[in-house]
Amino acid sequence: MKSFLRSFFASLLAIAVVIVVIAGVIASKTSEKPEIKDGSWLVIDLYGGITEYDPPSSFMG
Repeated sequence: MKSFLRSFFASLLAIAVVIVVIAGVIASKTSEKPEIKDGSWLVIDLYGGITEYDPPSSFMG
């Protein structure tokens, strides 16, 4: 019984993952891309201060 339940829930999880992947592919194919005209500028507003911080330490040491 334990083996059956494990296989059953593993199959349900696999089906759910496949459905999510298929939905993601469909959503990425059907979404409209924004129209960007030639000569357009990207404006990024960096208002405010940027505080300094130490870089994160590496995982190796």
